[in-house]
Amino acid sequence: MGALAESIKGIRGGIRGELAVTSCNISSATTPRKHGPPPVSFHRAPFQPSLQKGAVCFSSPCNAQGLDATTALYAATTTSIVDKNGPSLQIVSRAEQSLNKVTASARAYDPVDTRDRAAAAAFESRASNAVNLLSDARQAADAGRWSEALQTYSKIVAEYSDLALAAYARVGRALALYEVGDKGEAILELQDMSLELKGSPEVHAALAATLYHDKKQFAQAENQFAAATILDPRYNDLEWVQKQKVWPPSLVQALSSFLLLN
Repeated sequence: MGALAESIKGIRGGIRGELAVTSCNISSATTPRKHGPPPVSFHRAPFQPSLQKGAVCFSSPCNAQGLDATTALYAATTTSIVDKNGPSLQIVSRAEQSLNKVTASARAYDPVDTRDRAAAAAFESRASNAVNLLSDARQAADAGRWSEALQTYSKIVAEYSDLALAAYARVGRALALYEVGDKGEAILELQDMSLELKGSPEVHAALAATLYHDKKQFAQAENQFAAATILDPRYNDLEWVQKQKVWPPSLVQALSSFLLLN
């Protein structure tokens, strides 16, 4: 045990000696120097350029004899901005020219393709023709020329079935068919239209009159007329139907039979 204790004391003494030497070295390194040149200072006086129109003047202690690279670059850039004839204004002018070209191109740009424009023009022409034909058919019906109205309505249905107004042409065609004597075809047309234009009071009222007068289907006629009068009660008025809706005389008579239960 005595030998072990002596060894530990020796190790501790060596460690203390090394720590003491290190502490002395650190102290000597941090002690201010009394001799030798002063430490180098990296402080630089602030750069204060003074700009004039078309030229650049600099006032700085480090630029008394000339300009360094950074100052020269700054001078060239600033001069070009201040000078009326400098390259920066030329760049701005070229940028304005490019912007004007882009603006002109944007105004001249047409997003509609030529084929699309032609297709739109063709569709507009077809729609206009269909509207004119529908107007002619109604005028013929108002004048009592039901055969002529039937031909015009049939033409619209055959040639313009892709247009929405073809459905109204089918209704007019059914009324004209009933007037010219083709009552079976008229009833079939009205039955189809009662499904296609479900909620149309005119279709339901006309179908009610024809089912009652020609088919003797009284219950179905009552259901159709109930739907019509819920949507538009004016179909109870024969005079209104004859003068405002301009139904053909035979269909007005059929509706009268239904209303009077004849």
